Amino acid sequence: MDIINKLVDGSVIVDTKFPGQAKIAQKAGVKAVLVVGDDKKDDWQKEHNVARPTQTHVFLKFIDAVAIPVIGMIRIGHEMEAKVMERIGANLIDESVRLDTFSENVGIDKTKFATPFVCDVKDLPEALKRIKEGASLLRTDSSNDASGDCQKTIATLHSIREAIEDIKEFTDDEVKAYASNEEVDEDLVAKIKELGRLPVPLFAAGGIATPADVAQVRLIGCDGVFVETRVFRGLDPEQRVAALVKASKEYTNAKLIAELSTNFKPEPK
Repeated sequence: MDIINKLVDGSVIVDTKFPGQAKIAQKAGVKAVLVVGDDKKDDWQKEHNVARPTQTHVFLKFIDAVAIPVIGMIRIGHEMEAKVMERIGANLIDESVRLDTFSENVGIDKTKFATPFVCDVKDLPEALKRIKEGASLLRTDSSNDASGDCQKTIATLHSIREAIEDIKEFTDDEVKAYASNEEVDEDLVAKIKELGRLPVPLFAAGGIATPADVAQVRLIGCDGVFVETRVFRGLDPEQRVAALVKASKEYTNAKLIAELSTNFKPEPK
């Protein structure tokens, strides 16, 4: 899981639709890119309104374009899509809420794979369930990513942090009761009590669009951020991405965040 260790120090991961965007992100200091595909769906997807993973020949263009890790999206519960992503060289696999669900409420057994997985979560019980399945990296639910509103992201981070603070004070009997009530693994609850945090990294995602947004979610408590493709709409996308990278690294420096915000090039009208 060396790749996960490299991502936890305030990394920014950026959604990309085209290999050129991945190159910009890499140059701006991003640690990994998530391939979300382009805006043009194939005829079958248009006809049936199904959101599927990026086609393999397109995904390979991203791997060829950059030296940083490339993350591939698959549908929840679709084990063969995960096997394909692993086979073609994805550095991480995103079992994503942003694609159509293949298997309702049943995630893949990620322990069968050498490639690490990232999964979306809405609260601590869901986080514990994804960890039990083998997730190596968690992300706040990114289904509202394109909204530009990070309110749900902030609420999820607060909810998870507050639940962890409660668990830190649990007795052994309360640990057992919580695990039973929430239908989660008791050993994982005990591990959170011992560590005082999640046993895997948590990234923030969903509506994060400015240096101040990035700094705020980092202050609340997350190990890094995902940023969606709207960051490339600006007049100087490399400058915009670089500003978010700096904000995540130095999120406690209000003076720097103010400077980054002042110089943040606006999106075109």
